[in-house]
Amino acid sequence: MAELFVLHACWQRFLAHTPETRESILDAIMSRREHGSGEGNDRVAWSTKTAWRDLEKRLERDRGDLISCTEEGAEASKELSKLFRDLIEVANERGPGYDVLDPFGIWGAPSDSAPDPRRVEIKAILRDDEKPQAYRIVLTTNEFHRASRDPESYVLRLIAVPREPEENLQQVHWICDIPNPVAELELVEQIGRGIRGGVLPLR
Repeated sequence: MAELFVLHACWQRFLAHTPETRESILDAIMSRREHGSGEGNDRVAWSTKTAWRDLEKRLERDRGDLISCTEEGAEASKELSKLFRDLIEVANERGPGYDVLDPFGIWGAPSDSAPDPRRVEIKAILRDDEKPQAYRIVLTTNEFHRASRDPESYVLRLIAVPREPEENLQQVHWICDIPNPVAELELVEQIGRGIRGGVLPLR
């Protein structure tokens, strides 16, 4: 549900832009999908080659419609929203270590209309309005290693979700973005302390 919330928000934001800005957004997505980012040992792929080959063909076919469609037209044609979702959703690919290629960058930060793509790992936080409490964030080994490479392009996005699965997206909300979580959360230091103590708690 948290990922659906982010994908829907990105799609609505894309539709709110002018055709010229939409074109630059698609160019930014294509560049990161095809070339990745970073230099030297920090270089990191944002997509698998197999996934990108398929997406490139679909985008070549429908790019003009994505750029020019109205919100009403997009709602009528689910194919366009699915194409945009597939362009930015990476969670189902093996290897990249993040969930969504967000072309709009860090949520909550000042921004202009220029694309600012980030690799976003989404973490769902169970919402409990009656008992607010601290939460634990769990990163897989792959997510940690990928976040450590070109770290400025990696973001943890925390999304509050309802405990009852039948609740809808209207009851889901954004908590915060954590850019460069390896540095911000001092993950390397926590790992060092955990190894020395025989445990590995990441909070």
